Amino acid sequence: MSVKVSVIVAVYNTSAYLRQCLDSIEAQTFRDMECVIVDDGSTDGSGEICDEYAARNPHFKVLHQPNAGVAAARQAGMDKARGEYVIVCDGDDWVEPEMYETLYEAAFSSGVDIAICGFWRNYRSGASMKVVFGKGNRARRDREGFMREHVGMMWNKLVRRSLFYDNGLHYEPGIDMGEDLLMNYKMVKADPMWITVPVALYHYRQRIGETSYMNAVKSEYIEQRRLIHIWMLENFSEKEYSRHLLRDAIHTVCLSAQSVSPDKEFIAVFAGEYIKWRDIFKHVADKRVCRYGIIKPLSIPHQILLIKAYLCWRTVSVELCHRLREFMSRMRSGDVMNH
Repeated sequence: MSVKVSVIVAVYNTSAYLRQCLDSIEAQTFRDMECVIVDDGSTDGSGEICDEYAARNPHFKVLHQPNAGVAAARQAGMDKARGEYVIVCDGDDWVEPEMYETLYEAAFSSGVDIAICGFWRNYRSGASMKVVFGKGNRARRDREGFMREHVGMMWNKLVRRSLFYDNGLHYEPGIDMGEDLLMNYKMVKADPMWITVPVALYHYRQRIGETSYMNAVKSEYIEQRRLIHIWMLENFSEKEYSRHLLRDAIHTVCLSAQSVSPDKEFIAVFAGEYIKWRDIFKHVADKRVCRYGIIKPLSIPHQILLIKAYLCWRTVSVELCHRLREFMSRMRSGDVMNH
C-alpha cells in the first residue's frame, strides 16, 4: 500500500542524536507517511535504536546494510520508499512537527514536483541562524532560478518520487561529499516545477569540533568534489550557467582549503584551470566570486590561510550574535541588574 510521503533517514554512528531525530519524525502532524531508516553499518548502537523505533511504530521500517556511504544508504532507502513524495533527513538533525504536512500541502495544492522550506543552523552553544527562501506561494519552472537559490541540500526538499524514476535520477555510490549537491544538479536537468515555503522547518546540526565528515575533510572527498564539478561542466555548458560553474569551482577550492592537510598542488592546478580572471571580472557582482577575486593574486598558502580564517570568523560571528541576544534579553528582563 502506498503512502503520501516517505522520509528516508540514512544513519551512521549518530546514536547521541538519533533519538531526537526519530522522535521529531514520530511527532509529525502528518500521518499518511512512512519513515525508512537505513542503518549504514553503524557500530555505536545506532542500529539497535533504529530497531527499537521500528518495533513500536508500524510506520517505521529499518534496513541494515554493511557500511557503504551516505549516497548508497540514501539510494537504498529510495528503492524501498513507497511514498508519492520523498524527502531525506540526516540522523543527527531534527524537524519541526508540522514540516512534512506543510510541505505536502504546498506540493499537492500547487501540483509541483518539489516543495522547499527554510531551515535553522543549530550550534552546540545554543546559537542558531535562520535561513528562509523568498515569499513563497508561487509555482515556478525555472532552472536557472533553482540553481541560483536552492541548489545544495536535499533534506529541505519534498520531491515527487516519479521525478527520480521517470528521469533515471539516483544517488551515485561513492560520492559521499556533495551527494546532495549532485542530486540537486540532476533534478535541475529534469526541469521540475517547484515552490518555496517561507518558513524554517528543518534543524541542521552544526557539529563543529566533532568527527563529522565536514570537520575532517579527507583527500577522497576532494576528489569526489572534483568529479561533481566535471559532471557540471559536461551537463551545464550553456552560457546562462557560467556563474554557477564559477561558484562551484570556488566552492571546491574552499573545501580543499578546509581539508586535514590541504593539497596545495591540487588547489593551484584546479583554480588555474577552472577559475579564470575573465570569468571573475564577468561575475564580480557575485559575493563569493568577489571574495575569491580579492585573494586570487596571493600565494596558495596565503589563500588557504585566509579561507580558513574567513570560515572561522563566520562561525564565531554567529556565536557572538547569540551571546549578544542573550545579554540583551537579560537586560530587558532585569537579570543583569539583579546580579
